Amino acid sequence: MQLVIHNDDQTQWEFVVDLVRSVFDRSEAEAEAFTATVAQHGEAACGNHPFAAIRARPGARARPAPPS
Repeated sequence: MQLVIHNDDQTQWEFVVDLVRSVFDRSEAEAEAFTATVAQHGEAACGNHPFAAIRARPGARARPAPPS
C-alpha cells in the first residue's frame, strides 16, 4: 500500500520536514527534497508499506492505491 502526503494551505513546511525525518527516518536533505516534491506536485508517495504499518500510524486514513 502506498502512503501519500498531500499538500495543503495550513501545514507548515517545517512540520512536514520533521514528520518525514522522524517517521520515515530520512536525512534533512531527503526530507527537504520530498517536501519540495509535495509542494510542487500537490502530493507525493512516501513509498510502499505494509497495510498494518500504515494503519498503525496516528491519523492515517488508508485507501487502496490505484492500479499501476
